[in-house]
Amino acid sequence: MSKKCKLCGKTFNNNNYQLFGTSCFKTICDLMDIVIPKSIKEKNKEKYLCSLIAKKLNKKRLTIKQKQYLTELYLATLFIDKIEYVNLNKLKKKIKKQIDNINFFTGVFLPNKDLSMVLYSMYNLYNATDTFKKNLAEIEKIYKGEKNDDNIKDDKKVIQYFQYIFKVKKILNPKEYALSYYRQYIFWETVIKGGLLFDYQLAAKLLRHSLSEVGDSSKTYNVTDKDIIENIKKDVDLTLKLDEIVKEYNDEKYFKTATEGEKETFAFENNTDYKFAIHNAEIIVEGNKNKDNKWDLNIEILDRFDFTDFVFPEEYNDKYKEINKQEDKTQTQKAMSSVKNGLGYTLNNMALASVQYGVLKEYDVKISFSINNYEKEGD
Repeated sequence: MSKKCKLCGKTFNNNNYQLFGTSCFKTICDLMDIVIPKSIKEKNKEKYLCSLIAKKLNKKRLTIKQKQYLTELYLATLFIDKIEYVNLNKLKKKIKKQIDNINFFTGVFLPNKDLSMVLYSMYNLYNATDTFKKNLAEIEKIYKGEKNDDNIKDDKKVIQYFQYIFKVKKILNPKEYALSYYRQYIFWETVIKGGLLFDYQLAAKLLRHSLSEVGDSSKTYNVTDKDIIENIKKDVDLTLKLDEIVKEYNDEKYFKTATEGEKETFAFENNTDYKFAIHNAEIIVEGNKNKDNKWDLNIEILDRFDFTDFVFPEEYNDKYKEINKQEDKTQTQKAMSSVKNGLGYTLNNMALASVQYGVLKEYDVKISFSINNYEKEGD
């Protein structure tokens, strides 16, 4: 009679085991750094392992079913300890509480439905993080320009590393849904911590808020980081926009751009960090002309941190062709520019899937600051 391995989920027919296939049993022994004594018969090895874990946890006089479930839960905690990029302390506490509740007096123990298949999920999650970690090293070499071989074509080499995470289809099986959720969570945790965004401080900060936001997703996030705001003040696109606005009100002593009706729109085009974080924003500028005939400006940049701008493959191909026509760049620079632009579009498209899964949440963003003694260049 075939059974499903509690670790990998594959079917196996070995009558000596009830929980795990032979190779997975070996994986578990390696994980726990234990050697089954040669005196233990093959058919009793799994029972020996379960009894060993029950003894380790000081659980006495348990039924076979209780020991088996205890083994599943305990092994899940071991894999949680090995998983990088994502904090699973809440889940681990829930599992430990369940472990504490297992004792002889519970009788025929019924597993907690919330923790069904938890070992399978954590094992697969561990494998996903391990795979991702290896792939990430390759991505970093490409993205930092340390690997500029002839095989870099468009951004396909970058995208292929992410495909296994985002094979999202209509999943009715809760365990598969949970597994995909965790894989995506790990992916964005890695992006945030600099694996892909590197020095993109604002994009990383907003993505972190999107990943951790709980409850009311409409709550406005105020960007207050002084370094980010100072860099925005110096941004060439912002300067051009402010020049355009103050020129319109050059003969006035005071102005405030429309907050209703026809609003002033704004986009960062030349800064990759801000372009990824803020797009299709509204800008509100209030100006007072001071005694030196310069402008004291109060500025608000308002945006929705969302991922509505899906970029289709044919659109990206057009953008790649534009990059390839730039005569002032070498082939290596063109390839790297392609990867960086393609990475931004790819992340945006992936984020759409994660929003649908509930991994990422959309919210409003506000950046407020002042610039004193501002005057249009050339005045």
